[in-house]
Amino acid sequence: MAALHDVLRHAHVWNSWIVLIVGCAALGTLIGSARRREPTRRDGRLLGAFVGVVHLQVLLGVLLGLLLVADDDLFDGNDAKAGWHAALGVAAAVSVTIAARLRRRSDRLWAAVSAAAVALVAPQPVRLPLILLGTLGAVGAAELLRRRSPQTRPPMSRSEESR
Repeated sequence: MAALHDVLRHAHVWNSWIVLIVGCAALGTLIGSARRREPTRRDGRLLGAFVGVVHLQVLLGVLLGLLLVADDDLFDGNDAKAGWHAALGVAAAVSVTIAARLRRRSDRLWAAVSAAAVALVAPQPVRLPLILLGTLGAVGAAELLRRRSPQTRPPMSRSEESR
């Protein structure tokens, strides 16, 4: 049981960092789309990935919690902390799912941004400085990618047109 506990704990911790990185990227592209009032495929894919890793985080937390309850070692006996942690994780999963639904309509993009931001901040408000820096970086990167000039082909010669 100790080995399974260690594996689940490490997976839960490492996935929380993946949630942070993917969440900042998703929130940054979503902010860019909301500013332009046009959702893109990129922000849809990133938001879908964010939904996936948040749900995985909740699943890992539930499995770890069940294992720790069986060992009577949940948060070193601090059941209140465990309850709040679990509740905020579930709230984040619900919020990010709502954000994915709201993103589908261009008139509700700012509501989707708010829901995604809640999902990112709620479980770990102590990471707010990292979230702000990561999101600002993602907004800048999304704008740079959007402004990148499209690859244009040179005009065809008459001999190529006739082929």
